[in-house]
Amino acid sequence: TITLDRCVELGLVAPYDIICIPVEMTEEEQAAYKKANNLFVQMKYRLGGFDAFKQAQAILAGAPGDKGAAAQFFNAIRQRKQVVQHAENKLEAAKEIADYHIEDKILTFGGTNEFTNLMADRLGATAYHSGKTQAQRRKILEAFNKSTTSILCSTKALNQGFDVPDVGVGIIAGLESKTLSMIQRVGRLIRFKEGKRGRIYILYVPNSQEEKWLESATKTLSNVKREDLTSILK
Repeated sequence: TITLDRCVELGLVAPYDIICIPVEMTEEEQAAYKKANNLFVQMKYRLGGFDAFKQAQAILAGAPGDKGAAAQFFNAIRQRKQVVQHAENKLEAAKEIADYHIEDKILTFGGTNEFTNLMADRLGATAYHSGKTQAQRRKILEAFNKSTTSILCSTKALNQGFDVPDVGVGIIAGLESKTLSMIQRVGRLIRFKEGKRGRIYILYVPNSQEEKWLESATKTLSNVKREDLTSILK
């Protein structure tokens, strides 16, 4: 019922900084994104333009209309999201950040289990997501809680109910438009500990739908900066 920043003022959670870092797509990814975005625009206007999303939902729920266009419209949305959430250069950016915080415990959030696995491999870390059994997840969390310097890579399984106060560095590499999801993830990283200040890095693809999701997801948060990776890791 109160904002995250109000929680900081009350001393319920640690203060924080959010650093948004642009990560460019490869040429192949740019081509795939452009193709998906062109399809999205085409289907949007076939469905009526401004209200295309609601129109497509209604048609697929049984309302009269162009079902083919509605299906392709949502397919294009999924394709765009897939490209930006799996942007290859996010892995290298995350590695540079992890190396910079070599003495800290780090929690990362990816957009898909597949990308989370890639992130874990790149960082020499452990993956934690719905693809793991309950027994595996329990052992992973126990090991992470006991460690002093390690990295845990998650998708959505740790968005809620995860409390490790000595984790203060986070890397968010998979975005959604929902503000709540962002607040939940930031909340994992700013559990109160005396003298702690959370540092959250958000990797996003500029000039894409993901940049719009970033603006939406962080609109209620303060201490949000946009910086290049090179200027941060000097």
